[in-house]
Amino acid sequence: MAAGRGDLTGDKRPDIAARDTSGVLWLYQGTEDTTGPFTLSVQLGQGGAWLAGVRDGHAVAVGR
Repeated sequence: MAAGRGDLTGDKRPDIAARDTSGVLWLYQGTEDTTGPFTLSVQLGQGGAWLAGVRDGHAVAVGR
């Protein structure tokens, strides 16, 4: 499930945050490469409510 999109890392490139079926939150950083538009995933958190949403391209974290 995609949890949010926008520039989540502050590098002026679109990123995607997504939660998998086991509740792990992953970040896919945007690149400027049209053949590989996103980096390999980086785990942001697991369990709990790590990402409440995205507002104006910024993640709203509520980790516990």
